[in-house]
This record gives sequence, structure tokens and C-alpha cells, in this order.
Amino acid sequence: MRQRWVSYRFFFVALLARFFLGEQISKVRLVTIVVGFVGVMIVVRPTFEDSQGVYVLTGLFAALGAGIAVICVRQVAQSEPKITLMAYQALAVGIISMVPAIYMWRTPSFEDLLLLLLVGVISSLAQYVGITAYKWAQANIVANVEYVKIIYSIIIGFVVFAEVPDTWSIVGAVVIVSSAVIPLVWSYSQKVSKEYLKC
Repeated sequence: MRQRWVSYRFFFVALLARFFLGEQISKVRLVTIVVGFVGVMIVVRPTFEDSQGVYVLTGLFAALGAGIAVICVRQVAQSEPKITLMAYQALAVGIISMVPAIYMWRTPSFEDLLLLLLVGVISSLAQYVGITAYKWAQANIVANVEYVKIIYSIIIGFVVFAEVPDTWSIVGAVVIVSSAVIPLVWSYSQKVSKEYLKC
């Protein structure tokens, strides 16, 4: 279910980047976004049978909020140091999560503390890399590449939880990879065509 809303976020990022950042969405880029989205849908295979309208709207609103956050990161990263952005986000998340954490507090064990520390380190590194990507590349391009996280989920599920992916998951993963390869193939073909015309 979560992957579905994550995939919707990419559409919001592309749309918002066009209007607020002036980023151009070429036909090839639009094709990659759509192909990647189709790949995600093949993997997730969503159904609304057990869903209610309010939950659907909540998910769409969350996806829109995540898209706005990406646009803000892209904009602020042009003038602020990456460490400043990371500090702002950590402070905001800490304050917001403090209320439910206090209400449902459970003292973590030593192993839990180690796992939480590991999550914090990995998340910080990922956030640093992500902010760097949004600083130097267009938001709609970086957001499209993030489709690959679905493949990571499949691999981690297999290695850590022994979850064997079914045929549709493998097909969806191939489609997702193809969405990232399309721009490379198109760029290479354009380069070859220009060189051929020069000759």
C-alpha cells in the first residue's frame, strides 16, 4: 500500500517542479515516469477492495505533501549547506514524533538501541546523498530514479525475510529498470545520430 502512494509522489514532484521550479519535462522524461509507474503498479498490484474513500484521500494528501517537501529541498539546497537541511529535518521530525513517543513510550533494549543507532546512521547517509542529488539534478529526474527503491525492497525482502518474489514482482522490477535505462538509450541514440550527420 505504501509503495502505491510513493509512486504517486513522483507524479506530484514532476508536476510541482514544472510549475514552481520551471523544470521542463521532455517527452522522453514523461515516458520514463509513466513506465516506472507502471512497473511499480505491477509489483504492488494495488486493490481498493478493503479501502475507504477517506484513506485514499489521506494517502493522496500524504503523497502531495511528500512532493512539496522534495520541491522545498531542491530549492533550499541551492543556497543552504546540506548539513543545515539535515539538521532542520531532524529537528522537525524529532519534535513531531515526540508526542506519540512519550504517549506510547517503551524503554528499548540494548539490541533495540543498536538497531535504532544503525537506522539513524544509514538514514543520515541516505538523506545526505539524496539532498546532494536534488541540489545538482532536476527534481523530476531524481524522483523518477527513486522508483528503484521498489527493487531494493524486493531484494531485502528475499535476503533478510526469505520472501521469494513472484513472477509479477520480477516483471515489475524489469519494467522499473527499463524506465531508468530509457533516457540513457535515448541520449546515446541522439549522440550517435548527431555524429553520423556530421560525417
